[in-house]
Amino acid sequence: MPPVEKTRIPAWCAAHIVDATVVPPTIRRSERADEDEEDGRTDVRRRMVVKLGKPTRKEKFLLLIALAGACCLAFIIRLFSVLRFETMIHEYDPYFNFRSTEMMVENGVFPFHNWFDAKSWYPLGRGVGSSVYPGLMWTAGSIYHFLRAFQFKVDVRQVCVFIGPLFSAFSVLATYALTWEVSKGNNGAALFASVFIACVPGYISRSVAGSYDNESIAIFCMILTFALWMRALRTGSMASATTAALAYLYMVSSWGGYIFVTNLIPLHVLGLILTKRFTYRCYVAYSTYYVIGTLLSMQISFVNFKPTESADHMPALGIFGLIQLLTFYNYLKTKVSSENLWTLIGCGVAGAIGLVVVGATLTGIVASGSLSILSDGERFLLIPLDSTNDSTRSESPSKPDWSPCDGLVSLAQRLTFEFGGLEHTEDSSTCQASFSTYSGIQSACNSANKIGHLSGRLAFLFSSKGAIPIIASVAEHQPTSWAHYYYDLHLLLLLFPLGVYRCYTNFHEGTLFAMMYGLTTLYFTRIMVRIVLVLAPAACVLGGLALSGHYYAFLPNLTSSSEEEKKEKDVTEKKKDIKKKAEGSYPFKSEIAAVAVFIPVLIVCSFVSHSIYMAREHYSDPTIVLRAGNGKLYDDFREAYKWISENTEENAKVLSWWDYGYHLSSMANRTVYVDGNTWNNTHISTVGQILASDEKTSYEMMRELDVNYVLVIFGGKIGYPGDDINKFIWMIRIAGSTPNGAHISQKQYMTKYGEYRIDSRAPKKMRNSLMYKLCYHRFGQLMTHPRAPLGYDLSQNQEVGDKNIALEHLEEAYTTENWIVRVYRVKPPANKFSG
Repeated sequence: MPPVEKTRIPAWCAAHIVDATVVPPTIRRSERADEDEEDGRTDVRRRMVVKLGKPTRKEKFLLLIALAGACCLAFIIRLFSVLRFETMIHEYDPYFNFRSTEMMVENGVFPFHNWFDAKSWYPLGRGVGSSVYPGLMWTAGSIYHFLRAFQFKVDVRQVCVFIGPLFSAFSVLATYALTWEVSKGNNGAALFASVFIACVPGYISRSVAGSYDNESIAIFCMILTFALWMRALRTGSMASATTAALAYLYMVSSWGGYIFVTNLIPLHVLGLILTKRFTYRCYVAYSTYYVIGTLLSMQISFVNFKPTESADHMPALGIFGLIQLLTFYNYLKTKVSSENLWTLIGCGVAGAIGLVVVGATLTGIVASGSLSILSDGERFLLIPLDSTNDSTRSESPSKPDWSPCDGLVSLAQRLTFEFGGLEHTEDSSTCQASFSTYSGIQSACNSANKIGHLSGRLAFLFSSKGAIPIIASVAEHQPTSWAHYYYDLHLLLLLFPLGVYRCYTNFHEGTLFAMMYGLTTLYFTRIMVRIVLVLAPAACVLGGLALSGHYYAFLPNLTSSSEEEKKEKDVTEKKKDIKKKAEGSYPFKSEIAAVAVFIPVLIVCSFVSHSIYMAREHYSDPTIVLRAGNGKLYDDFREAYKWISENTEENAKVLSWWDYGYHLSSMANRTVYVDGNTWNNTHISTVGQILASDEKTSYEMMRELDVNYVLVIFGGKIGYPGDDINKFIWMIRIAGSTPNGAHISQKQYMTKYGEYRIDSRAPKKMRNSLMYKLCYHRFGQLMTHPRAPLGYDLSQNQEVGDKNIALEHLEEAYTTENWIVRVYRVKPPANKFSG
């Protein structure tokens, strides 16, 4: 009997398919009535399975109106910061991005990529072109030149401020495309997801007007890459895979979080293999995407050869090799009998092992000049053939620098000595052969050592234990609390598990990707609250699928008043008993369905209201201007930076904690020692040692670094909780994390009961530290509250322990109106020959 030919449903029809039932588009409602009588299915349910015919112009128009409304909502909801304050840049990192964009717009792309910034990380400096992801600068610069070409009088600052809201609107369209691909054309789910992504607080937090950071465009790039990947997987087209690779290039150039995209797509391919859904379309799509995407990503200077050296990229390479072997195996099955297939595979494996041994031997012969053979029966003097890059290893002194490849080197050494006969013979050929084999193995293992370590932040995602303090100190790297989940996801927190269940019950390659995307990001948010930003689009997709499934389940039960519906109801009246049994009828069906349809509408309205509240009250306040609970504004930061730019020398060097380095170099235009790039843990540790040591020791270190001014942030007068005293405990930990700062211990700055205090019970080490003296200098005579004693810190809720602080080597240069920013001048050394 010939096989039944499966009918291919076009994309316009697949949009209305709810289950896996395939119905030829030639069948009409009248023809379905007879089949319903046989299988017990209702007309109403079957009409919800397939809605025949192409979408009308009216439906298309309404869909475009809905998408346009979602885009407008995404843009407008992010403008509270501009409406309530002014057109300004927020946070810390965006100021460096803004400064870099200005440099690129004024001088061009190539000078920007060759730019060496001597005003940061003094005296080391920083090669900006080779240490940034330039996609954000490229985007803002391109938009600026485009608008200027059409005679729009815009400033670079204005373009940078509105990048976040603009790309949030683009993310609405990208989310619609991704959900449409994942659900195989479900327009309802795609539209729900678009509305969710427009106003989900987890995404608003990093895309408000003024948040000119990499994430403001990177989330759009990530969603677009996933959507184009799903399209390439559906079509099996090399052209679609190439467009996905181009989107991946944009993602790589925009944000370091591209590692998530790099590993999620291979994970999806692995899932398809394990669930026996791997097809030739998947092979073509992933092979094309991986090769082109990897080659393009290596053109970014900051990435360079990481795709071939870093362990972060190895899963993608491993899956690429796996699908080559799997496809070749499937090809052999069609050409070779099953009896000879495993024999051929065994011969291939043996040949591969032989090639590895020969290659290791030849490599050892070439590199034999690196080792020397000792006479008189002594063993080899083992000298590493290749030094491992220290930047890829853990910087924690308490954690041993070891990888599995070190064990392989030791094993190769022992095998060479035991079986090479080096201790029993002086034959030079035997020595040379054994030496060459060992040398090749060691060379290969040393090269593999570069791959054997994850980057610091990626390793932190799997385990926060043993992480270096500079990573653990960042607020975004703290574990996510339930309150964060609620405030950043709200309704999506409920729809998320329902969406996963929806994907499980309607399992295919698209829903598998949606589940993997959601569950992996949910897992990593337990370690790092910053990943909620990546979780938000996944929650929107799953929420759209869940809400769409809910409406598809209850809408058929609503009573329609159209004439066509009444006629069909009369036709099917004779089959009432059969339908009740198959459908499980129950009383007040239409009323219950109406309630079930109306309640989610109220919940979605509540979600939008919650999102507006979060955008207005929590995510639109710039860190450069502080707002108190009573609405009072504190503009001390800009006041201090303006004073520094106008009253200090142009070549003056200002020392502060790394949080404020970008502010000083961008707004005050002065040289700084550390900033938010945090690429050199030793240099940051040195700054921490200066602030944690006594004044005399700190002065000597500052003279070595040629420090002119010291800036500290103090919130004791107004109760600002983000000041340097609150961060000081992390400065101590970072200062003691390097060998040069091993003498600094956190216990020295705590009471015997383990308390962190600044009052009279504070340890002498704490009260003598430079940070303590600079913050509380002259503070003992200040009244901060009518009912509190003099020198009462409103942030720590303690009375300062030392009220008569005298400085010997520094002098106060400037203190802002509310004492938030305090600037001190480093005195020059006394003239020993004077007098």
